[in-house]
Amino acid sequence: MRILRAHGMATTIIHVIFNAIFVAKLTYAASSWWGFTTAKHRQRLEAVIRRGIRSGLCAPDHMPLEDLVTDADDKPFNLIIYRNIMFYAVYFLIVQILITILSQDVIILC
Repeated sequence: MRILRAHGMATTIIHVIFNAIFVAKLTYAASSWWGFTTAKHRQRLEAVIRRGIRSGLCAPDHMPLEDLVTDADDKPFNLIIYRNIMFYAVYFLIVQILITILSQDVIILC
C-alpha cells in the first residue's frame, strides 16, 4: 500500500483499497465470532484500524470496528423489516384501489 502511495495514487483510492482488503478481512463473518472476543482481542483488532489511520492508509473519520460489526449484524434484519413494511403498504394501496374500482359498479370488459 505504501508503494502505491509512493507512486502517486490518490489518497481516497488508498482508503478504498484499505477498506476492501483489511477492514473486509477483519469483519468477515464477524457477527458469528464477535461475541466470543474479549476486550483485549477487540483492542487488538481496533489497533489495526488505528495503525492504518496513523500511516495514512485509512480515513481519519473511519468508524470503529465495533460499530461496523453491529451495523453489519443489524443490516439484514432492517432489510427484512423494511421489505415487510413496503409489502404491506403496497398491499394496502392495491386493496384500496380494488375496493374503489369495485364500488363504482364499473363493468370492465376484458
